Amino acid sequence: MKDACRHPIYLATALLERNRWAPPPRSPTIRVSEWLPRIAGAGFQGVELWENHWRLASEEERAALRASPVPIRIFNSYIPLDAAPPEELAGLTGAVSALSGTLDGIKFNLPRGQGAPAGSALRALSQAQALPRSVRLFCECHPGTVADSPATAAQAFALWPGDRFAAIVHPLFDDAATYAAWLRALEGRIAHAHLQLPGKNCRRLALADHRQFAADRLGALLQSGYRGTFTLEFTAGVERPDTPLESLWVNACNDLAVLRGILPATTPA
Repeated sequence: MKDACRHPIYLATALLERNRWAPPPRSPTIRVSEWLPRIAGAGFQGVELWENHWRLASEEERAALRASPVPIRIFNSYIPLDAAPPEELAGLTGAVSALSGTLDGIKFNLPRGQGAPAGSALRALSQAQALPRSVRLFCECHPGTVADSPATAAQAFALWPGDRFAAIVHPLFDDAATYAAWLRALEGRIAHAHLQLPGKNCRRLALADHRQFAADRLGALLQSGYRGTFTLEFTAGVERPDTPLESLWVNACNDLAVLRGILPATTPA
């Protein structure tokens, strides 16, 4: 068994899913349960489960997910938390309750839009009252939402209690100055990080080809006092629908090896 990292690294099941960006209903093309032994064996310390891998799964598949050999730590939801329909909020609550033995958080996004996010943030705070308090709510901060900049994200987090809401950032996005601004604006509120390295024309790049860049960005995060977790969100080849699934898996494992070389290992007991 490989030495664990102080900062656990999870695998996003969306990385292996061809229909992650398909038109609704985005029906899954894989059974995550069939991949769980490989995910555990490769050294990933948890799973970030794409919502449709639960929501559209059979009861048999759900039972297998609950018995996973690698803990399901984050439920990746795209339900608009600031305006979630009652039936979708109930479904999210059911998923969280079913996975509560290992689940730490729900990933959510604020909606697309422009301007100050105060109204959206307050509605999300109200909706959150219906969700189990056993998990935290992780707001994914990136372009395409009203929390699209360090300044607008900070406005939202100023309205959210720290014990309930935390931030997800993308250390390998943006220029150095913008990245530093994210770390300053969300100081003390960042609990999780999504890792993918974007290139031109929506491509994702292999971390091995940009090791020093990744080391510099993750080093800055750790130096800011970060004590959180990571998810390998996407890897090289995900943007091409003809990339063989096995190739995506190999690329993900290669990225994991790079990350394990960058992040500090846990001191053996």
